[in-house]
Order: sequence, then C-alpha cells, then structure tokens
Amino acid sequence: MTITSPPQPSAGPAPRLKALLPREHGGWFLFLVPVAVGLGVAGQFNGRGDAFVVAALALFCARQPLGMALKSWRGKRTLADLPLLLAWLAVCALLMAATSAYLLVVARLWGLLPLGIVGAGLLALQLWAGSARLARTLWSEVIGAAGLALAAAGAHYAAIGAWTITTPVLWLQMAIVGVGGVPYSRW
Repeated sequence: MTITSPPQPSAGPAPRLKALLPREHGGWFLFLVPVAVGLGVAGQFNGRGDAFVVAALALFCARQPLGMALKSWRGKRTLADLPLLLAWLAVCALLMAATSAYLLVVARLWGLLPLGIVGAGLLALQLWAGSARLARTLWSEVIGAAGLALAAAGAHYAAIGAWTITTPVLWLQMAIVGVGGVPYSRW
C-alpha cells in the first residue's frame, strides 16, 4: 500500500496575472476616489472623461508590473515572468496611447500635459523608491498619495474641457485626504 499526497495546484499563469494588479492597501481607494470626485464635481459624463479614466487606470495598473520588470532586468527577480510583464505593459501602453491621442489630438485637451509630466515624474520617483527598497517609507507613500490625487484634477479638466479654479483645488483637497490618510493608517 502506497500513500500518495493529494495533487498540488498548478503554478500556472493565474497567480502571476493576479500579481500584476496593484495590491497596496488603500491604493485603489486613493486612485478611484479622486477620479470619481473629479468627474462628479464636473457634473458631465462624456467621452473625454471616460477616455481620461481609461488612460489613468492604465497608468495605475502599469506601475507595479513596471517595477517588477525593472527588478528583473537588474537581476533582482527571475527573468521567467518578464514576457508576461512586458505583455501586460504593452496592453497598458496601448490603452494609454490610444486614449491620450484622443484627448490631445481630437479633444484638444493640451492642458493635460502638465498633469502628465508631474504624474510621470512621481511615477519615476516611486519606481526609484521601490528599487532603493524605500517603497514603504512614509515620504514615499505621501508622494504616491499626492500623485494619485492628480486624477481628480485630470478627470475634472477632461470632463469639462477647460481649466478652472476648481481643477487645482480638487487636486489639493484630494491630496490632503490621501496624504492625511497615510500617517493615520500607519498608526
């Protein structure tokens, strides 16, 4: 009589795909609430706002796989996941490029460029913090929360199609909420 162990679940692509989505505690909240507030305050739900949401969501979903891919290239992670990470990043890049082209060329919302430049800079800072093993520090989380709050200003601007005093005020309010929540969650 031989005793066999029960079959082990396969380590197929399902667990790896799950790891591609942002999993930080509260990260989805810090992204989705500013988007909802920006669109809600604008009071207009249109294709420009929808395109901004898709572009912002693609950027939000690209951060973690981008960090993992950079670690793979530096030899701090296995290269086995690199094809999946690059495929995911290609999908995110395609979504961002298509929606950004619509917003900039068709809708002529060139005012999104300053927000995009600041957002890209904060993303680069977050990626650097992750590679320097500083990703869970207070300053890194504060910068991340303030960066995600840019979604409120972007959503508002995209929905109404113009800068108003409300646009930066929405960013400031959402940044205060997000940044204020960082030390609170650490307590």
